[in-house]
This record gives sequence, structure tokens and C-alpha cells, in this order.
Amino acid sequence: MLRPGGDRDRGKTEMGWIRFARPATLLLATALWACGGAGPSAEPTAGARVDGWQRLDRSVVPRRYALDLTVDPRSPRFEGHVSIEIELSRPSRTIRLHAEALDLASAELVRSGQTLPLRALPGEHGGMALLADRVVPAGPARLEIAYSGRFAEHGHGLYRIEDRGHAYAFTQFQPLSARRAFPGFDQPEFKTPFRVKLRVPREMMAVSSGPMASRVTRGAERIYDFAETRPIPTYLLAFAVGEFDVVPVPGDPRSGPVLRILTPAGRGRLAGYAAQRTPVILDWLV
Repeated sequence: MLRPGGDRDRGKTEMGWIRFARPATLLLATALWACGGAGPSAEPTAGARVDGWQRLDRSVVPRRYALDLTVDPRSPRFEGHVSIEIELSRPSRTIRLHAEALDLASAELVRSGQTLPLRALPGEHGGMALLADRVVPAGPARLEIAYSGRFAEHGHGLYRIEDRGHAYAFTQFQPLSARRAFPGFDQPEFKTPFRVKLRVPREMMAVSSGPMASRVTRGAERIYDFAETRPIPTYLLAFAVGEFDVVPVPGDPRSGPVLRILTPAGRGRLAGYAAQRTPVILDWLV
């Protein structure tokens, strides 16, 4: 079982303990499992509940994500579209994944040039099943999901805060909160590349886990497109939107991305110590 507070940093999960009261109970449970009356292999139905704390099996494995989000921290809600390349190990009508406190506008599966609509079945703790009208063959496919959500007012998922009259949006996905920002396979064993596009107000800045590939201003909107990341679990993806002070880290001899520190507007002077110590910390880590 995956539960909040587990040791997600090292990709570990907690195992739930099962208590057997009587041998007869165990015998009955075994019989039900053998008959398909229980267990993760059973296909969800309209009356079933999909538990987001239950570990996903590997019948469907994500291979790559592309996120396109419209994020304005001044608004109560955000919108998004996620495209997930997946691999089905066996034919199935059901795709289990995670989506918590999100409103799905549409969900489709694309395979071999054909599009199949999917019906969403929400469950507990951010669990969700997408149901097709017919069996989907094994092999590669792609999920296309349009959705919206409300910014959290606490430090989990995609949340918003205000500071000195400025609004900001940040992410905190550890341990089980990426599912609050986009539908996906929110389990640390699934490490995939992410490509992120953020559509934000033109006066705001956006940052994400990958280096910025392009930035285009169209009317009142500024579109940031970030290069694909290396394979990472969902909880390590991060992005932020707002009016930031940008404080460079001087004297860094490393090749690659330029080190910088972002603070809320007007608070850049507070970043001096961090700018001084960050190169030392990185030297120690490598």
C-alpha cells in the first residue's frame, strides 16, 4: 500500500500488514481470489471503488508525459491537458491511474491512428479508472486528457499563495500530490521524461524542471516551453509561476544550466546567503 509519509525519496513504499483471524477466513479469501471475485486483476465496474493508495500493477506503464497548463495564480482555478504515452502489457478495457480533485473534460486513448473515448470512474484517495467500451489490445498507445482543477490553499499539489499583493503558484508533489495537478501514474517506480508547457500572464515568469526551450508572448499571455527532462518520478517534477526576483549565483565554474535563486518580488536581498552557499553544497554533493 502507498501511504502518505512513506519513504518516497528513495522510491520505497510501505507494505500494508494483513491480519488473518482464522484459517477459514484465509481459505475463503483464497477461493474468492481464484474465482476473480477480488484482487487487482478484476475489471472495475460502475459500482467499484478504485483506491489511490493501492499500488498500481504494471499492466499499464507510462513511457513519456507532455503537460500543457494554463496557470494564473490570481485565479482560483487552472486548466491543463496531459498527453501520456503508455504501454499495455495485456489486452484490457481498464486503465488505472491517479487524479485527485480534478475535473476531467475529456479522456481519449489513441492507438494506431484510431481514437477511443474513455469514461472516468473516480475512486478514493486520488484513484481513478478510465474505462473503454471495448478491449484495447496490448502494445503502445497514448492517453489524451483535458481537465481543470482548483488551486490548493496549502503546500501540496499545485497551490497558490499571495505575498505583498503578488500572487504565486508553486508545486509540492511529494509524496502523493502530483495527482492533484495532473492525471498520471503517481507512483515512484514509474520514471519517465516530462515535457512541460506553461501558459501564464505576460507579466509573470515561469520555471520548471527542464531548461527553457522557448518563450513566446501572445497578447496578454506568455508561453514557456521547457525541454524534456531526464526520466524522473512524478513527485520530482516541479514548476512555479509568479513575479520573481532573480538572483544570480556568481563564480560558478560548472558547465550546464546557470545557477540562480528565485524569490518573491522585492525579497531578492534575502537570497545572499543561499547564493554564497549553494556552490559549496553542490561541491559536497558531487
